[in-house]
Amino acid sequence: MEQTACIIKPAAFPKYTGEIISLLLNEKFTIEIAGTFRFDQLMVDSFYHAHIGQTYYENLSQFMVSAPVLGMILARPQAIDTLRRSMGPANIGRREQGQIRYEFGDPDDTARNCIHGSDSHDAARYEIDLLKAFIGVT
Repeated sequence: MEQTACIIKPAAFPKYTGEIISLLLNEKFTIEIAGTFRFDQLMVDSFYHAHIGQTYYENLSQFMVSAPVLGMILARPQAIDTLRRSMGPANIGRREQGQIRYEFGDPDDTARNCIHGSDSHDAARYEIDLLKAFIGVT
């Protein structure tokens, strides 16, 4: 069983949380850990460290500290690839109907795409450890 980190971002939490979780459960994910928290700047910089310096980072950072989020650790075979496919791309022009970012993300702002999922095994391990700390699970 593979694990991945997932965050329902401020644009979708709590408004679309139930619908997004239903879609994830339909994809046979198990929610192993879930909890709400609010990012501060240090947490955002830790979690999104690979994006620091990008032109969109300030917008992403301000968005992520703007309201609470739901962090989850999801599991299933091929969890990372399955979640990435279910979410759809961050790029607005490449999203397709049925993908979480298409259905619930901001159609005009890539940073406000409603959901985050780990993009690799290394990222998943790193982000899962951070989510556990942010949620308060040891």
